[in-house]
Amino acid sequence: MLISDTEFEQILNSVDRLSSEQRKILRAKLNETWATQFGNAVDSIRSRIPAGITDEEMQDDIERAIREVRGLPEE
Repeated sequence: MLISDTEFEQILNSVDRLSSEQRKILRAKLNETWATQFGNAVDSIRSRIPAGITDEEMQDDIERAIREVRGLPEE
């Protein structure tokens, strides 16, 4: 969701008027939302990884892909 600069400024002004306790509550809610969204993203990625692949195999694949994209020689 994108918001305009004006809307963003209005949000910041509203946050500036919150008490320290209200800011703590807002921060906790935002952290909870962010953590949920991040967890969902990680679960989505993990669901596409075949069950038999080890962490070491994944790391090797990642390093190989990085070398390929950067045009570096194979190790």
